[in-house]
Amino acid sequence: MWAVCILAWCLFVACLCSALWLEEKIIAEVEQGIPIDQRPSVTSLNGRAVASAARKQHAAMFPQSKLRLANSAVWFASGLTLIGTLTLMSRVFGF
Repeated sequence: MWAVCILAWCLFVACLCSALWLEEKIIAEVEQGIPIDQRPSVTSLNGRAVASAARKQHAAMFPQSKLRLANSAVWFASGLTLIGTLTLMSRVFGF
């Protein structure tokens, strides 16, 4: 059962890394052509606000983007795998 818990945790981490990587791809598409010293992703300290603004701009630029759909699906999968991992860990370790 330990191995199953470790595999479930690794699946969650993989989903989370994939979601963050897709967020970076969305931000890169929006900021393409802007000089580096003027990019919000470089100059801002609030990364979550930059990501949400980039998603809105990306939606305006590319209304039927499969990249945003994949990003949403991976975020959803991250949530499901976290819930599954925590449920499995609570059954195995009793907390």
